[in-house]
Amino acid sequence: MCLLHYNKKEKKYKHLTYAERTMIERWYNKEHRRISEIAILLHKSERTIRREIKRGKVIVRGYEWEEKEEYSAMIAQEKYDYNKTGKGPEMKLDKDIKLVEYIENEIVK
Repeated sequence: MCLLHYNKKEKKYKHLTYAERTMIERWYNKEHRRISEIAILLHKSERTIRREIKRGKVIVRGYEWEEKEEYSAMIAQEKYDYNKTGKGPEMKLDKDIKLVEYIENEIVK
């Protein structure tokens, strides 16, 4: 086996942290930086930043009720946490409906 191209230090992809989300919020909303600049500053893919901004976009009303879209780190983090709860294996009882009905009947008695 040729080990010339074997590299143990593969790049590990990591999820965005709340601190990174707050940086995106500041740079995108207040400093009006381009998405490509934000991606370079965070060492992330431009597509990752686009998805993140899409996840955390909210409509904000200004002083005279004019609407504008902004990125909210808190909303994005809440959506991320909610989506994370759907991970993992299925419940074993979900497949055996008869057993679930039997257990429910026994509990009621």
